[in-house]
Amino acid sequence: MLLSVSSIQFADGLAAVKVKLEYNLQKGDTQMLIWTIINTQDEPIKLEVYAKGEGAHLLTFEKHFTLDAKSKKDIEVFVIVPEDHVNNIEYRPHLFALQKAVTDTNTATGMVFNQQMRTIPIIKIGDNPVYTPPVGEKTEASKVEEKKEEIVEQIKEETMEEKLARINAANLDNESSKDVVKDSVNEKSVMDKEPTSDSEPTCGAGTTAVNGICVLNKAESEPEGGGCLIATATFGSEMAPQVQLLREIRDNQLMNTDSGVSFMSGFNQLYYSFSPIIADMERENPAFKELVKIGITPLLSSLSIMEYAESDSEVLGYGIGVILLNLGMYIGIPAFGILKFYQFRRN
Repeated sequence: MLLSVSSIQFADGLAAVKVKLEYNLQKGDTQMLIWTIINTQDEPIKLEVYAKGEGAHLLTFEKHFTLDAKSKKDIEVFVIVPEDHVNNIEYRPHLFALQKAVTDTNTATGMVFNQQMRTIPIIKIGDNPVYTPPVGEKTEASKVEEKKEEIVEQIKEETMEEKLARINAANLDNESSKDVVKDSVNEKSVMDKEPTSDSEPTCGAGTTAVNGICVLNKAESEPEGGGCLIATATFGSEMAPQVQLLREIRDNQLMNTDSGVSFMSGFNQLYYSFSPIIADMERENPAFKELVKIGITPLLSSLSIMEYAESDSEVLGYGIGVILLNLGMYIGIPAFGILKFYQFRRN
């Protein structure tokens, strides 16, 4: 069977076929679908398959196996619904294929990390199944409905005079935009004739030059769509294993709990205020890029602990532990060394 590149999800040496695992069952039914994992490496790898989330207890599959070099494995994923199970319900658990203790050969430190692929089976039980999202998750349909309700409420609250004012303002803006286009054409012709000595800086992907400074695009600064700019610039690609590790921790652990959502909201405000500048400095200065790579490697290694957090309390506990660990590594140990050196000089 030939597969197009667009139908395959790639990682470093590991890939999975993008297939929709959708089960339609009644109480007492059993159904099997295939999830294909591909080993693109030149040596065999050991994989562990596991499931998390509501509905995971209904899944049955082979949990441990070895995948030969340059080969694929069709994982038979069964869903078995008991006779006494609740009817008219829909589950969306997460199914993972995990390769543990992968050594990164692209860095001088040889960091060891876990690598995994993920798919989300859709399990529908009954004739009219209803899906209830976990806390903190909204479906696309609910987002659209909320937006419609906001627009309807806004229109209801407007008086006749306000509606006319809004329409006239829209027409005025349309006429003004035409004038702006004409002015911009005239300005461009003048600039072509008289070039100035000032030039805008060259900004990296995801940033735009504003008043001579590279700032993050608004669409990329939002919590749900944002990426790790510093890690992407450091390791060269959004598909790098280190960047995928950060993305998996954000999506699977932090964004699935109330405490994690609250943390990410505050963290993004701080992180995106300086990360575009650091990312652009890395692209312009290879030596600085290597220095950042060495500096964040211990941080990435400590964050792998968060993969074991599942509940809200575990995310909070592991998160505090990771923060304290990094404070010790980046502040405590250097401060202790400086203090000892100062005492040695005095003696």
